[in-house]
Amino acid sequence: IAGAFNTPLGGIVFAIEEMGHTFDRALGHIMFCSVAISGVASIAVTGFYVWFGFFCGKLESLQYLYVVPISGVMGGLLGGFWSFVLLFGVAVKKATVFRKLPVPYLVAFVCGACVTLTGFFTNGETYGSGYSQAAAIIQPDAAHEVPPPTVVFGFLKMAASWFSYWSGIPGGIFAPSIAAGAGLGRFLYEVVFKHIDPGISEPGVAVVAATAYFAGVTQSPITTFAILMGMIECKTDVTVAMLAAALIGWMVSRRVCPIPLYSALASEALSPLPPENVQKALKGIHLPSRHPEGSESERSFF
Repeated sequence: IAGAFNTPLGGIVFAIEEMGHTFDRALGHIMFCSVAISGVASIAVTGFYVWFGFFCGKLESLQYLYVVPISGVMGGLLGGFWSFVLLFGVAVKKATVFRKLPVPYLVAFVCGACVTLTGFFTNGETYGSGYSQAAAIIQPDAAHEVPPPTVVFGFLKMAASWFSYWSGIPGGIFAPSIAAGAGLGRFLYEVVFKHIDPGISEPGVAVVAATAYFAGVTQSPITTFAILMGMIECKTDVTVAMLAAALIGWMVSRRVCPIPLYSALASEALSPLPPENVQKALKGIHLPSRHPEGSESERSFF
């Protein structure tokens, strides 16, 4: 995180939040040193840069009253739902039924076909990390390689991220989630907020919605706020709305997906112990003794 997004503070905060579940002093020192070195190395190689550059989006005082709660609740619901479905798919993929399929690559083929369909309906917008589409939403006045995405881009990006992860394609969750959250902000702007106040700032709505959705996916609100703050050069008071939306999204997401995403993925990656009856059977195995004759002839395996 520190190296990829050039946000050393975001990497440190993420390490603190994740270690809050199971704190280990020795591991903590190693992790903090690793994050610091990654941030310094990233800045030394590429220089200091901001992912989305200068951000000029702004929200008025009264607009906070409906933008923050609506974006926070919607981002938390969709973020928690996305995590829940992702974990469900991972569990199903590990089930025995997939090991008995006649074609081992059928799962990867279906996932690839679904990703292709999402790109077909959005003219390729769902391919890749989604950085260009998110930048076009957050910085509409800057020159971009692609035009602003469609209104449903956020939802299709969520689906494409599901299938990409299940297929086993190497990739991350952070950048696609930020892009999907910006797409959610575009949807809320076009469908809801623009009809309430035609003069409302779409970039401001997009950043707040992206923060809420990202917090709903990771269930790490402070990390989300630190990363998004490091990705934009913001000189407006929208940062208060971002933090509030992150906290709302986190609280709502916990109702939908009680287990944090990364904790659940880490548990899935660990090899489970043998069933209790298998352990008892192993303890009952006796091996021939190596002692001289006349001594105990057998001893327990454990």
